[in-house]
Amino acid sequence: MVNVGASIRGIKSVGGEKGMIGKRLSQLGRMTRDEKLVLCVFAATAAAWITMDMFWQAALPMIDESTIAIIAALVLFLIP
Repeated sequence: MVNVGASIRGIKSVGGEKGMIGKRLSQLGRMTRDEKLVLCVFAATAAAWITMDMFWQAALPMIDESTIAIIAALVLFLIP
């Protein structure tokens, strides 16, 4: 994308970067249960922030972005 807008010359590609990234990803292994739970809480928090103006504001006017963040942080502390 940058090459389309501006001509960049003299920069050499680092060889093997795709192979290195794939190797590092395979070293990480599968996601653990805890990582999946954090992902679910984050996805729910992001969804609540995005849909707040569409759904939540009319039903619960006292809920705002900071309240959603605090609830998400509390949920992360309560998950075993």
